[in-house]
Amino acid sequence: MTLKQELAALLGPKGWMTEDVEAFQTDWLKLQSHAPLGVARPANTA
Repeated sequence: MTLKQELAALLGPKGWMTEDVEAFQTDWLKLQSHAPLGVARPANTA
């Protein structure tokens, strides 16, 4: 099993995104830009 598959299984479809991740490929200072494997999202923000 690959890392991406393991993260998807662990986090579920709402917790692991692999599509539409372009918005997450540049850091907030706009100094680095790399294509991410995916994006981990929190289950809630409470």
